[in-house]
Formats: sequence, structure tokens, C-alpha cells
Amino acid sequence: SNNPDRAENVLNTMQSLYEGGNVSMKPTTVSFGAVLQGYARAGDVKRAEASVEHMETLMHTDGFGEMRPNSVIFNILINTHARSKAPGAADKVLSILDKMKKYRQEGHNEASPNTITYNSVLTALASSRSDEFEKAKGLLQEMEEAKETL
Repeated sequence: SNNPDRAENVLNTMQSLYEGGNVSMKPTTVSFGAVLQGYARAGDVKRAEASVEHMETLMHTDGFGEMRPNSVIFNILINTHARSKAPGAADKVLSILDKMKKYRQEGHNEASPNTITYNSVLTALASSRSDEFEKAKGLLQEMEEAKETL
């Protein structure tokens, strides 16, 4: 649907029902991804970021430990920034990439950057209003070095 606010309301209801004891209503990463995708389609960077931040908060909450953003979630967020072409988008996607690498180092491989991630970051750098050539060149080198694991 083209109504991410409504989708988020359903997600919040699911979370409330789960917290109230209805274990069949537990939200999943897929549930969050659906809401995030709606905000991405709408070009709402702030709400997309808020959705991911909510997931990251939940992963530290009892009963939601597995509610960790994965590479699909982060890739959607990176693409949302890349399409925004907003000032600072390039720095933001590089920050998200760093976060993904940090999660991987902590053993959360589901958040590992992949080829889609790097391509999306390169798109954001190419769309940037500043000269990001050296950063893009460094990312290409990083991709080459990691080609066996991507």
C-alpha cells in the first residue's frame, strides 16, 4: 500500500498485543521491512530512519532480542538516502555501512554488507553534491578485497 503510516500503526498494534501476552502477534524483521519499504517509497528519510532506530531499540528489549536489522533492512535505508540526494546523504550511507560492518564484527552476520549494499553506497556517492571520488574508489577497492565473501 502507499500508506506507510497505516502500516506502522498495524505494526505498533502488533507490538502492543505481543507485549500484552499474545505471542502470535510478535512483529518480525519482515514486519519492520514492510513499514520501512513504505517510507522508502514515499521518500520519507526521517521516518525510514526512525523505523530502523526502533528496531535497534527493540533488539535490546526483553522478548525482542532477535529484532536486529539485517542487510535487507539496511539496504532499504541506504537506498532511501541515495534517492533523496539530500546534503549529507553520502556521509549518512557511509555511516550505515560502518554500522553494518560493526554488527558483522560483533558476530551478527545477518547485517553484513553485501554486493547490493556496496552498489547502493556507490550510487549515493555518485549522486552526492560533493566530490566523493576518493571514497568511491576506496569502496571499490574494499569490494575487490572482499569479493569472495560478498
